[in-house]
Formats: sequence, C-alpha cells, structure tokens
Amino acid sequence: MTVELPPEIWDIIAQHFQGQQLISLMGVNRTFMVHAMKEKYRVLSLVWLTDRVLKRLEILSKEDYIAEHVKSVSLQYILIPGVLARKPLPSHPFHRKLKSFAAKAYKKLTPSRGGKAKITFDEASELISKVLPRLKYLTEVTVNYGESAVESPVPSIPWNIYSHTLRTLHLWISSITEIEAHHLPLDIDFPQLSELSIRLDHARKCTALVSPPEISKIIAFINRFQKTLTSLTFVNREEGDIWQGAFNSLGYFPNLTSVDLDTIKGDFGFLARHADSLQELKYSYSFFSEALLPIEFTKLKNVSLFAYASAPIGWWVSPSPFIQSILHTVRTLQLGRWCSSDDVTAFLSTATAIAQGRASGLPLEELSMTLRSLSPVVLPSLAGAFPQLRTLEIYIHELVTDGADPIIPDEFFPSFGENSEWEDTPFIVHLQGALAGVRWGLEDISIKRRGCCYEPIIWGLMIICAQFIPSISSFDSQGDMSVPDYIRIPADFSETLLMKHGHIAWES
Repeated sequence: MTVELPPEIWDIIAQHFQGQQLISLMGVNRTFMVHAMKEKYRVLSLVWLTDRVLKRLEILSKEDYIAEHVKSVSLQYILIPGVLARKPLPSHPFHRKLKSFAAKAYKKLTPSRGGKAKITFDEASELISKVLPRLKYLTEVTVNYGESAVESPVPSIPWNIYSHTLRTLHLWISSITEIEAHHLPLDIDFPQLSELSIRLDHARKCTALVSPPEISKIIAFINRFQKTLTSLTFVNREEGDIWQGAFNSLGYFPNLTSVDLDTIKGDFGFLARHADSLQELKYSYSFFSEALLPIEFTKLKNVSLFAYASAPIGWWVSPSPFIQSILHTVRTLQLGRWCSSDDVTAFLSTATAIAQGRASGLPLEELSMTLRSLSPVVLPSLAGAFPQLRTLEIYIHELVTDGADPIIPDEFFPSFGENSEWEDTPFIVHLQGALAGVRWGLEDISIKRRGCCYEPIIWGLMIICAQFIPSISSFDSQGDMSVPDYIRIPADFSETLLMKHGHIAWES
C-alpha cells in the first residue's frame, strides 16, 4: 500500500534515486513513473544495435511523449549483430579472414547480448532515420564518423532540429572526404552550445586526409561559439605541418574554462589569450613546443600533461613561468608517461623552491604520476613539496633501493607468491626510515605497476605505507582500506617484518 503523501513530497523522494534503482521503482506511483521514464530513456546509444536497442527504437518511432525524454544520443556507422553492411567494400583476403574470426569470437563470448538481430541493414537505417527527427529536446550528441562510414554510413542527422537545444557536441572523424563532408554540421548554428569536442583520429596515412580549405571550415565552425563555449576538446593526430598555426587562428572565448589539446603543433597564442580564464588544461603531445613555457596561467585548478612515447618530458621539471604559475593554483595534477628518477627529483626540487615563502605550502591536493622507479625517498619528498596532498596515485615499474637489486612487484608484494610469507625487503626497511618523523595529511593512496594489458594494484605496499603514514584511510580511491580476500595480511606483520631491523612502526 502506497503511503498518502502530496505529489511534491514524492517528487523530492524520487530525486534521491538514480539509474537502474530509480527505474526499478517505476511502479510505486505516478510521480515515480514520470521520473523513471525520464531516466530510462534519457540516454540513447546507437553504437551497437542489439534486439534491446531495436525494441527501444520501435517504441520511440511511435510514441512522441517518450521520445521527448531522450536528452543524449550516441551514434556511428550501423553495426548489427550477425548482419553485414549494405555494401561491403573490397578488402584484402587477410582482412576478410580477420573480420570473420572476430565475428565468430564475438558470437562465442557474448551469447547473451541479444543474439542475431532480425532486421536488415536497410531496415535498421530506415528505423533510425525515423526516430532521429522525433528527438526534439536533445542536449548532447556524440557522432563517430569511423573507418567504416563508407560501407555503412552514419544515418543522416537532422541537425536543424537539434540546433536550439544542443549544449554538448562530440564529433569523432577518421577522415574528411566528400562523402562525409555533408554530414558534418559545419554550417549550423547552435546558440546554446557550451561543450565542443572534435577528434581527428587519422587511421589511414596513405593519402592527404585534410586539406587547407577543410581546416578553415573546422576552425570557422569552432569560432562560431565564442560567446557560449566553456569547454573545448581538439584532438589531431595528423603527421606533418598542414595544421601549423591553424589552431592559433581561433578567436577569444570569454567563457572558456576547460581546454583539452592533443598533439597540436604551432605556437600557443590561443592558450595565452585564455591564460586568465582557464581552470582546466589537458595537454597531450608528441612534438613539444617551447611556446607553452612562458605562458602564465592564473586560475588553473586541474592540469593533465601526457607525453607520447618519443616526446620529451624534461621541460616540465624546470621552474618555467608555466610550471611556476600552475603550481601556485592547481589542485589536481596528472603527469603521464614514464618519469625517470632524475626527472622526479628535479620536479620536486622545483616545487619545493616555488613553495618557499608560502606558509601553507603549495595547494596541490591530488597527484597522479608514472614513475619508472620508486625509491624510498620519493614519498617523504612528496610530503615536503606538497604538504596539502590528500590523494596520491603512483604507477611504477620497479622498486629500487641503494645496495639492493631492483624488485618488480606484483599484487602480492612483499610476499613473492600468493601463499608466501611477507618478506622484510630492504625497500621496506629504508622506506620506514625515510618516513620516520614525517607529518603528512595524505588520506588516499594508490600504487600500481604499469603494464600494457594488466596493471596490478600493489596492496601490500599500500598497507605498509599506511603503517608509516597514519592519516591514510583509503586505498585506490575506494573510500576505505579493504583489500581483496586473496591478499593475506599477517596479523603480526608490523613486528615480524619491521622490528627485526630495530625500527618501530609509526603509531597513529
């Protein structure tokens, strides 16, 4: 029996539930029904047309009041389980064999994903084309014009219908050809657009993918949103100099607070023009430009720097105006790719020097780093450079200690095997000595070993760190210090592991 409450109260109660939990409460009353329907149909993903997705499309093609609930749609070239594209292109025999093998493997591994769809390519395309114009209240659209766009093109999108409500637009483009060009909304106005992402992911290198006129069209399209844009992502993996200076031709966006750049070449006049407004900067590069170093940012709170394999990383360890300015304001810092011991030492020395004269130290609260080698002195050095740090994530390859062989740890370290005893390695002994007397407010720690396919969490090392840094109360951002059942912690490990070397664990 449903409790008699005013609809306004039920409305407040319903707002405390989200996702599948809210949908499961659809039958409580009419108020919950309305909220559950909005949640159920809020996001429409047309990336993989399973039977479930096709059933949803059938409903949306007939019920306008349900179509009004859809706020976000993601689509790409049509993929249907067990159905080939309408006009498959000729391909190399090896590619055909690989495609056949992948299809068989997918069928074996995903038997419960809806099975073979009972619909043809043309029928699916027609159904999508019927539904898209009914989605009149979209605020977010993601379109992936992928490699298969020629053999199974992305359905025509009624951009004019979405123009007045759209706030977020993500475009993934593998190449711009005459076939694809008319699909891009480069001549449409979106007066409320605040977040724009354009990714030029060039997979085919055999021909020139983007010509100067097409570059000009893309830049002109971005410039349309100077008054409304708050977030801009621009990814360009084109090799060569065709984009040289193109990005700098963008104008001034007074409301822009977030920028994500990937391998942009040329100078950074665009970033310099927004040095007083940006609060978030993500910069990935393979060809570093020194034009970034003299820029002084005043409001950056979140910074992510990622270098591809062959790119230099030493530039960010010197006290340039760029590094000095961001360390004075940044709260979250992510440094990707391997850092050598010399890089880490130089960076922490720079940070310590910048912190001099600040009574409270640098304001950094969250740090993520990728270190080739973790030595016992790194953690106390981090404590000295960033006393306000609360969350630390470290990816490593090995543990190093003076006078001892390097250790490549797995998730069972400091034991060497699932059923082995914990061992008193020189690294742990030196770590305890390095942290003795250090006062630090670190709350969450995550230590993982970087790998191409598997990144084990080194639970034992985090447990030991928590013994020496008693403020730690969470492992791997999970909110507590629980560890998997297969990680066996000796009840007396503090005494048996540490006391035999004459050290006493730092008590909380």
